[in-house]
Amino acid sequence: NAPLVVSEAAALGVPAIVADTSAAKERVADGLTGRHFRSGDGLSLTAALTLLKNGRLSAALGAEAYRDYWSSPQPMARHLADLERVYDIAVRIA
Repeated sequence: NAPLVVSEAAALGVPAIVADTSAAKERVADGLTGRHFRSGDGLSLTAALTLLKNGRLSAALGAEAYRDYWSSPQPMARHLADLERVYDIAVRIA
């Protein structure tokens, strides 16, 4: 699974908040390009959201997400090739 919404947000300089059990976790560096929260833990999610109320922190995370994304953007052709590799592996395993 390659969550595109996290990449799309990063491309616009928007930090993401993702669950620690989601595939999106691989695309968000906790405390650098966004925040992770413990899945199923409302207090953890609230804490992550509260941190982003800090305008300076949110701007810094967003700027780093933007820089990180554009340092190696993933064009659609690369995304599709990566997706096909995952499907090939899944078919071989099944």
